[in-house]
Parts: sequence; structure tokens; C-alpha cells
Amino acid sequence: MHDGELYITGRSKEMIIVRGKNYYPQDIELVVQSCDTACRPEAGAAFSIDVDGEEKLIVLQEILRKHEKRVDLAELEINARLALAQTLSIGLFQLIPIKQSSCPITSSGKIRRLEAKRLYREKQLEVVLRNP
Repeated sequence: MHDGELYITGRSKEMIIVRGKNYYPQDIELVVQSCDTACRPEAGAAFSIDVDGEEKLIVLQEILRKHEKRVDLAELEINARLALAQTLSIGLFQLIPIKQSSCPITSSGKIRRLEAKRLYREKQLEVVLRNP
């Protein structure tokens, strides 16, 4: 509710709840995508998984094809962790860099977060490999 009007901001089943606080996945995705030019805008999926009874944040993020070979993935993950902690006060459990155009989307271009979570669980993601 804002100024007496109801605004729908996302799907409740996609809401991320970590340590009793609610987060919109779109907010998390935007922060991660803003932390490095190698991140493809509007091409990531944030969701949570249960680890030993505690919800943990996972973010899949597409890496632009032109940056795949030279992006420092360790630095990207550090920057994402810092940005999320400073901006949203949330910890990142795992950042998964994925190949461009591999994040599941609907025919209208919306992120399919539940499908992304399924692909993560089934280890069927097209991951950008870390440089040696």
C-alpha cells in the first residue's frame, strides 16, 4: 500500500525470507547486476534454499559472452557479497555465474525463478567456469 493504493510488486511464492526478513528477488538481482559490468542486466535469478534448517540466498547471474574468458569470478563474488550486505543487509550463500542466455525466462521475458531453482537443484546449469 502506498498513498491508499495497492501495488503488486511480485509473486509471494518468490519472496525470499532470510532470518525473518522478507526480500524481493528483483531487488537482490538488481544489486548483483550492478556490481560488475560483466553481469548481464535483467538476466539473473535470486532464490533461497534450505541448508540445515536455515534459508540461504543463491543468485544465478548471466555473464556477458564478451566477458566470460576474462572476468575474475572470485572478485565478482566478493563484490556481490559486499554490495548485498551494504545495500540490503543480506548475506550471499552462493553466486553461480551462468552463460549468457541460459537463465530461464517466460515467453514475455520474465525470469522463471522457480525453474532456475529447479535447474540449480538438479545441477543442470550452464555455468561459466572459474579461470585457472
